[in-house]
Amino acid sequence: MSSCSLGAAPLYSSSKRIILDTDLIPSELGLSFLFLTDLGPATWISLGSIILLLACSALLSGSEVAFFSITHNDIEELQKQAVNKGGPRGRILRLLEKPHYLLSTILISNNFVNIGIILTSNFLFAQLLPESTPAWLSFLVTVVLVTFLLVLFGEVAPKVYATSNNMRLSKLMAQPLLLLRRLFWPLSWVLVNATRIIERRLAKHSGMNVVTDKDIEQAIELTVGDTKYAEQDIDILKGIVKFGNTTVKNIMCARVDVEAVDSSINFSELLAVLQNSNYSRIPVYEETFDKVLGIVHTKDLIEHFDKDDSFDWHSLIRPAFFIPENKKIDDLFNEFQHRRTHMAIVVDEYGGSSGIVTLEDVLEEIVGEINDEFDEPESQGYTKISEHIYIFEAKTSIQEACKIMDIEPELFEEARSSAETLAGLLLMIHGSMPKKNSQLLFQGIKFQVLSTTKRRIETIKVTLAESAGEQVLA
Repeated sequence: MSSCSLGAAPLYSSSKRIILDTDLIPSELGLSFLFLTDLGPATWISLGSIILLLACSALLSGSEVAFFSITHNDIEELQKQAVNKGGPRGRILRLLEKPHYLLSTILISNNFVNIGIILTSNFLFAQLLPESTPAWLSFLVTVVLVTFLLVLFGEVAPKVYATSNNMRLSKLMAQPLLLLRRLFWPLSWVLVNATRIIERRLAKHSGMNVVTDKDIEQAIELTVGDTKYAEQDIDILKGIVKFGNTTVKNIMCARVDVEAVDSSINFSELLAVLQNSNYSRIPVYEETFDKVLGIVHTKDLIEHFDKDDSFDWHSLIRPAFFIPENKKIDDLFNEFQHRRTHMAIVVDEYGGSSGIVTLEDVLEEIVGEINDEFDEPESQGYTKISEHIYIFEAKTSIQEACKIMDIEPELFEEARSSAETLAGLLLMIHGSMPKKNSQLLFQGIKFQVLSTTKRRIETIKVTLAESAGEQVLA
């Protein structure tokens, strides 16, 4: 029996003679099938365009999170691994060199894509919805559906993915974003410069509302309860606030105070140095401290204590970890954890050794002075004579001295220049090597040089006074 005799309308394929009996198709599926067969080429193109534009919107939104969640440590790794600027890592670094232009490129591109989605959606719904549909209903359907698609697939989902896959997405989008940055450069330039003008104007009017470290410290003092350990808690919280702004140069042990050994000494001499120093790690250098070979650990020598001078102890030297003076101590703390080491050699811009810094030095910036069984009470570097009079070792850092006297380091910002210690500060103020018992008055604080050598200041007496100004008293 033919399908015509069943009273059903046959459907024919133009390429193959396939006959479908619509009576055999469920009513819901049949309606969907007939609906899809009625869609014209323009409708299919619009639908495909929306899907493609949504994918572009997702990639651009994800790129914003991916690029701006790259940390300083990630950038350092990229710099080490980047072979050339044309590779994926090099392209990421090129984009991050101008973050304002990167952000404006992403936002401009994403806005154009979203406008395209809205216009295409309007055209698509005009084709799909019946002509009798009220204008307000058509508008409501378009707004609700497009907003849902943009928020879910163009914002939320890609940003969640980018949070945990920032480097992978950054490598994928680096080249397209470089091309888009070049394409939209005129628009980006206008936006970036207009934003800077607005920022300057807002900064002038709202400068008093900027929260500073001092404001945070005052808030800490107000919020910490009056308990037995309140003062200790306040000091720890203040240390945490300043932790990310402190550089290695502020806390390091200067080279003149470093206990180190020459690689040319014999084994018995090495043991004598370790016994007298009470340190568990000592740097080893060749000829001068500028040529540090590595670190020798006391625990590595325990099983060799019975050896004589013929023992070659140089095989026990461990590689040294070198860091620059301007490295932030929060980054150093992370590297100490990653490398599982406790000591680093600090080098200056010329490659010479400035001193050493240890994990204990870093932790002391938060919890305060850490004394072990070998530390003598007088080794803390200062003596408090009264509430306003202190005697410091001249090598004490300005930041540490200010913390002890409870004054702001910014008080000496103009005079200190590149000086990091009290001795350096006095040299900057005086302009030459001050003599013993000479006195200087700066910003209401009196400095008196108590002892010196031919080449350096040894101890300084600091008196907190009421008068302000800068003058040489003697």
